[in-house]
Amino acid sequence: FKFSVASYNVLSQNLLETNKYLYKKCHPKHLSWQFRKNLLKEELSYYQPDIICMQEVHKNEFSRFFLPELQKLGYFGLYKKRTSDKEDGCATFFKHDKFLCMSSKPMEFHCKGVEVLNRDNVGLLMLLKPVEKLKDFRLCVANTHLLFNPKRGDVKLAQLMTLMAGIDDLTDGEEQAVVLCGDFNSQPRSGLYDFLLSGRLDCKDVAI
Repeated sequence: FKFSVASYNVLSQNLLETNKYLYKKCHPKHLSWQFRKNLLKEELSYYQPDIICMQEVHKNEFSRFFLPELQKLGYFGLYKKRTSDKEDGCATFFKHDKFLCMSSKPMEFHCKGVEVLNRDNVGLLMLLKPVEKLKDFRLCVANTHLLFNPKRGDVKLAQLMTLMAGIDDLTDGEEQAVVLCGDFNSQPRSGLYDFLLSGRLDCKDVAI
């Protein structure tokens, strides 16, 4: 059974406007949402992956742009906004002629009274079943955007562990195929990266 996956941080326009100093080398035309969303539409229409995970999707653009445009291409999608007053979040889409959604689970990484879980980052989980009749095959798709702060690896680790617990809950602890997508704000071969690959973590590799 073959399927394709794409993951994009689409850079919410409100975050771009708030942090324009990060993009001072870019031509202003290329920073406009109208310009960028047309390129996204063109690229997604060209590749049409079976599963699409997005981060930094503005809440309004999910309903008025991404969802209607991708529905035209045969996708079904769900959205989870970041908590508090944040305006962006994670969106996950899949081709409904390829998969059925058995269940879903929005994840929040803000837990009152827990210092390392006091941020507004979120995740979105889906348990998909192929339309093809493959006995007992289920696919868990996890989409998240972890904290940016490069000095708070402890927070990223706590968020990642919360996401993993959510995956375990959604799959009832059964061994299932998992596709993990997102913006992890981590470098390849970082402590968090190695933790995902090996299930082990050397705490000296996590910036506190």
